[in-house]
Amino acid sequence: MSVQSDFPVVQNGDSGESVLYLQNLLNSYEQALLEADGEFGEDTEIAVKAFQEKNGISSDGIVGDATWELLQALAADDSEESEESEDDA
Repeated sequence: MSVQSDFPVVQNGDSGESVLYLQNLLNSYEQALLEADGEFGEDTEIAVKAFQEKNGISSDGIVGDATWELLQALAADDSEESEESEDDA
């Protein structure tokens, strides 16, 4: 599955909506327990590196296309599973 990434590269020191979305995704799919505040700090970098390493992505702590695409694919898969569960009800 190929998911187009329309998100900017983010890394430690960045902030904003993309970082907030990243933190929420990491909390949802990696149980990262991050404070979702839109600030890319040390805790977010550690969570990103762990996610990257676990998934065979270069674990540099920088969220580029490969990391965004995998996170979005997980979100899309989760969304599809939720829809299927609702259809079964």
